[in-house]
Amino acid sequence: MAETRRKSASEKKCRSRYGRAKPTPEKSPDQRAFSSLFSFFREKALGRSLLCLFLLLVLPALNLLLSWNQLDRFLLFCGLELLALLIIAWSLFLYRRHQNSGRKNE
Repeated sequence: MAETRRKSASEKKCRSRYGRAKPTPEKSPDQRAFSSLFSFFREKALGRSLLCLFLLLVLPALNLLLSWNQLDRFLLFCGLELLALLIIAWSLFLYRRHQNSGRKNE
């Protein structure tokens, strides 16, 4: 059985506006390192859990810093963040649901 091999970034070709293939520009080592780090936090379960832990520690500390140690402001900031999170989560849910319903009809 013949093995298929994925093309590396330097082997991939882009199509120009006129249909001709042109080589993709090489990424610098810094760009490759950042994209691999970003993909780690986006795709791996450990990366997602570390990101959530970081946010759970940093957001309350930032709220406390911005509220100047006043409880009513601290709770207001926490409530606004939770409200924003709820709106974003529902928007993503509805967007994905709309995309999936469109695929079923095709």
